[in-house]
Amino acid sequence: MPELDAGARGLLAQLDRFLQWDLVTVTPWGSPAIAPVGARLVPGEGCLWTSTTVGYASKLRNIRAQPRVALLRHGPGSDPVLVRGEASLVGGDGTENLHHLFELMGGAGGARPFFARTALDPLWSRLYRAYWRRILIRVRIVQLGSWGEQGWSWRALGRWSAPARPP
Repeated sequence: MPELDAGARGLLAQLDRFLQWDLVTVTPWGSPAIAPVGARLVPGEGCLWTSTTVGYASKLRNIRAQPRVALLRHGPGSDPVLVRGEASLVGGDGTENLHHLFELMGGAGGARPFFARTALDPLWSRLYRAYWRRILIRVRIVQLGSWGEQGWSWRALGRWSAPARPP
């Protein structure tokens, strides 16, 4: 990630927590698709992390077809922030993914103590089945936009990868 100016560092610091974002992906047919997601911006990595359930979310299909995505954050009393970047899917062991997701969300104790406390609850048992099938989505930030009096102000935090060439 290139050296950031004070404005970009300040903006990233404000967003360095688990927040609600609108994830915009592109369908294989070229249409935009918007889904609200909880995501955590990690400034030191220059990325946003979120997750979805394997097998149910069109987000996965869309990201596989076109990894370029956008995330919009606009909360009460704050100016909108738009992130453009490249998403990658992080598969692997469900326990590790869930533990990493809980760490990103700021959950104390990680996944195992949480499961130990709630394993006998029938509601949580049903929810676990879906959560065990979580896949993490890492969005590498390429551009960061903030809204101000002059409109959108853009900062480049990285470079776009070359688009995949058709076979």
